[in-house]
Amino acid sequence: VKDVLNRFSSNGHFLNSKEAARWLVGLSTDGSINDDELRWILMLGNKSSESEKRFRGSMKELDLDQAMLFPDTFEFVMDSWITYVQNKPTIDGIFRKFDVDRNGSLSRDEVSSMLTMLNEGVPPNEEDMEWVIQSADEIGDGEGIETPEVLQLISAWYIRPSLQPVEEEDPEDLKGQDAAAAPRKGSKKDDSSAAPQHGGASAPAPQDCEKQQPAAVSPNQVCGQCHIQ
Repeated sequence: VKDVLNRFSSNGHFLNSKEAARWLVGLSTDGSINDDELRWILMLGNKSSESEKRFRGSMKELDLDQAMLFPDTFEFVMDSWITYVQNKPTIDGIFRKFDVDRNGSLSRDEVSSMLTMLNEGVPPNEEDMEWVIQSADEIGDGEGIETPEVLQLISAWYIRPSLQPVEEEDPEDLKGQDAAAAPRKGSKKDDSSAAPQHGGASAPAPQDCEKQQPAAVSPNQVCGQCHIQ
């Protein structure tokens, strides 16, 4: 952090956009950075900063002449930038393939086409689409996915909530539930005559339903097999 400030900062406390650009160009494989990339990295930095002076608006409101990058984000910004430039040739190829209208950003339909490819031809559902787009739109303009955000979009797709395993119940908790449901010692056994009666010639016999139900079925419970109270 001190090295970055000493080499690039004119005030010793933060980097303005031009100073941040010079720093990042030195970390680039091709020695360049465009305005979209600079805005993206500045938005990333400001979103992760704890500085009271950090920028809280959207990309549209970001004035590059006034933007700052704070020391508490230098490590995160550097890691994000290096990962991006290392994957830039692949990202550019993917972006060109799906930016059908060639307007420089991916619309919702174009993102859907990309995710369909990643999902082996199966279109994503709306819930996954919304989560992935919101996760990837770091620039925050809400008008599409820019080239630097494609990597985040792909990463978000593979960690979307719908892929996460459902938590299984703790066996110890299940034991406790079984113990609570078990008849107490000395209690009367169920009288089969108390089982709910079912009308209709095709309705299963009470004993068939009892196989599907707990030992004691309250008259107010619904029979899981026949759905009759």
